[in-house]
Amino acid sequence: MLVAPGTYTGAGNRGIDFGGVDLVLLSEGGAESTVIDCEGENRGFKFHSGETAASLVSGFTIRNGWAPPEGQSPYLENGGGIYCLGSSPTLTNCSITGNSADNYGGGIYCDQSSSSMLTNCTIVGNTAESGGGLDCSYGEPMLTNCTIAENTAESGGGGLTCWYGSPTLTNCTIVDNTADAGGGIYTHSSSLAVTNCSIVGNRARGNNRWDGGGGIYCSRSYLSTLTNCTIAGNTAETGGGIRYSRATLNSTLTNCTITSNTAAAGGGIYFDASSPTLTNCILWNDTSAAVYVDEESEPTLTHCNVQGGYAGEGNIDADPRFRSFRSFDYVLSPGSPCVDSGTGQNDGIPWSRVNSAYGQHNSQAPDMGAYGGPGNLGWVR
Repeated sequence: MLVAPGTYTGAGNRGIDFGGVDLVLLSEGGAESTVIDCEGENRGFKFHSGETAASLVSGFTIRNGWAPPEGQSPYLENGGGIYCLGSSPTLTNCSITGNSADNYGGGIYCDQSSSSMLTNCTIVGNTAESGGGLDCSYGEPMLTNCTIAENTAESGGGGLTCWYGSPTLTNCTIVDNTADAGGGIYTHSSSLAVTNCSIVGNRARGNNRWDGGGGIYCSRSYLSTLTNCTIAGNTAETGGGIRYSRATLNSTLTNCTITSNTAAAGGGIYFDASSPTLTNCILWNDTSAAVYVDEESEPTLTHCNVQGGYAGEGNIDADPRFRSFRSFDYVLSPGSPCVDSGTGQNDGIPWSRVNSAYGQHNSQAPDMGAYGGPGNLGWVR
């Protein structure tokens, strides 16, 4: 079904329900010119009848949505822009903006094994009690090339919240979101996979013992992986970049750059009864100390550059000599001590597509930081 450009309002143009049928809804002019304005009366779309990935919404702006009550708890007042319950639609090239929910998922709500796929979408300026941009409790959404920005939550997850779910984020930007805990991302008892993402300028404003995590708050989670990510310029009372809290199991950070974050304790990372593994990471120029480790935590850091030093094989304490290159920040300058200082292989393709033109190095050893490491095929060019 093709939809002409225009701003669509009124009762027939909100609360759109596919009714279990896998429909394809395409705009002719794209999200900038095709707007579903819910006028604060209902959400934009409701998927709750087992819709699959074949249900496609592409090229729309969904704005000014509001989440009305949906039956019995715990499904009340969730999903201000889009509501997915036991359904897995595909959203491409959409803008979800200015929506609100009294409970979960100001922009989008995914629950009951919803594995919605979002590609090239922006989730901006939404509000909720939890998960200002997106809530994926018991859900498994997959986000690729998406921007989650300027969303607000009263409690956890300004950008994204996940309880008992498994979100996957690839090539995404999470920026300028705010919440009491987990300004960018808040996860609890979840498996989180984040690859090639920038988590920048987020804020956790709370100051009690359970708050923190300006960029990410990871609580009681398992198999959480961050790979080739930049976590920078975030703020919190504890864990400016990341706060790991209470028995976070089998979590890894590989080739991540954690820099210029601010907190009273753990400017880069705050470990609370948690023992993740960090490899080929850079923790530099954070305020306060880059790493705070409580007496119940035993994180393992190897081949990392940690300002102030940290015991572990291959770890160093040296200025990484960051620079900007082709709009990418925190790239390593020629001669950086982080070049060729990581562990593992680059799958035969050195990350140095950025620097090879300058004859910097030809080693197969990976660099430390977000633009090096196994499996990174030079996504910065």
